[in-house]
Formats: sequence, C-alpha cells, structure tokens
Amino acid sequence: MKIADTIVGIGCIARDSVQVTGTDLIFLSDSGVRSLKRTVQEKSAPMTDISSNIRTELTTYILSETDNIFSVYSPEEAFYLLHLPTTNITYCFDMRAPLEDGAHRVTQWDTIGPQALCRTRSGTLLLGKGLGIAKYDGYSDNGSAYQMSYFTNYIDFGAPSNLKLLKNLKITVIGGSATDVTLNWGYDYSYAYKKKRFTLSTQVIAEYNIAEYNIGEFNAGVLVNRPTVNASGGGQVVQLGVEAEINGSQVSIQRLTAQAIIGRTI
Repeated sequence: MKIADTIVGIGCIARDSVQVTGTDLIFLSDSGVRSLKRTVQEKSAPMTDISSNIRTELTTYILSETDNIFSVYSPEEAFYLLHLPTTNITYCFDMRAPLEDGAHRVTQWDTIGPQALCRTRSGTLLLGKGLGIAKYDGYSDNGSAYQMSYFTNYIDFGAPSNLKLLKNLKITVIGGSATDVTLNWGYDYSYAYKKKRFTLSTQVIAEYNIAEYNIGEFNAGVLVNRPTVNASGGGQVVQLGVEAEINGSQVSIQRLTAQAIIGRTI
C-alpha cells in the first residue's frame, strides 16, 4: 500500500456518510457533499461539491448536528440519501447526471425520520423506524397519501429591471392518474402565492393490469397530462411551484413553462 495523492483542506466529517457508487466515492465534508474523483481531479476547488446549490443551508445544519450523520446509496433508484438526525432532515441527491454547474439535483425529505438506512444485496432499500423496519417501495407513506412540493428559484426572464406579467403556465406530467395538483405562482419574494387546483385525468388500466405472458399485449401505456393555466399578476421576479398529493400513483413532472410579457422598466 502506498500514498497516491494527498488532498489538503478537505476531509470526511462523518464516517457513515461514505458511500461507494461503483466508479466514485461520495462523502460529507465540512463544506458539503463531495465526490472523491472530482476532488482529486480538481484539487479541492471549493465550488465543485455536488451539494453546492444548498451549501449554505447544509453547512448550517452540519454545525448544529450533535448525532451521528448517516447515509445510503441506491444504484437501483440512482440516489444518495444523507440523513441529519438532529434536524430530522434527509437530503436526496439524484446521482444520474450532474447539472451544468457540477452540482446534483437535490430534494428534501422532512417527515420520514429514519433511524438507520440500508441497501440489501438484492437491491432493496430498508429504513429503520421506531416501530420496525420499513421498505422503500410503492407510492404511498405506509398506505397513506403524502404531499410532494416543487418550487423553482426566482426567475427574471433575462430582464431583471423590467416588470413581468405572466399570461399562462403549462405543465407536462407523466403518470398521476386522478391526482390532485396545485400550480402556484408568486412575485417578488412573497409567499402570497396565487394558486390553481386541478385533477389529472384518469388512466384506464389494461386487462388485469398485466401483459399476456409478459409480452406486452395488454399494457396500459403511459399517461401524459399537459394542463394549461391562465396566470395573473406581475412583478420583477417570478417563482413557480407544483404541489401534488401522492396516493398510490407515480407523478413525474417533466416540464414547466411560463409565457410572460416583459413590461416597463421599474
């Protein structure tokens, strides 16, 4: 065994945050979640961690953490889960492909509260809970519906000094048969969102919901919804959001577009 390289200024601060992804190694440093391969290649440049889009929030939580941070990597789901016990927040990093700035897409699970995470050799993801062991599977929370929320950053449409007047919003959703969805839009960093609620169309299930001899003769196909909502109001910056109740049916937001009129300079 010999030393191939040394990295100055970056170290792992949580033993159980280390996960092997097959071609890389992920770990938590005091400045965020790091990829060992990229850290070696780029010599610890502080702007290249995969959690850079939530760096301020994550490092704040790390400083207040008093329990052992732990994680799991699932190649089947293509995500890396990092749980902070003191704040009871689990970050889910999408490891399929990085964004343009090198970071990865990340969502936050704030109500699950696992006490342990484990991926079995068969690929099953297990979560330790106070009442037993839970399995990551299906599209419900132990048989109950749960709320999914996605909000964009504030958008200025390339004209930061001008007034923006939204005309209509269009969303493309795959799945979500008979799912209630709320489209939100707001202006100028206000949480007073304007809302429009609608229900996605119902998918007709194929015969017995299976394929004949597994050759696909009776498959149900893919349900695609493209609802359009007329928007109102105006401001310098715009934020869009989607909220959906997940209850046994998968919902995949593919695209969210907004048509806006650029008004006078403010």
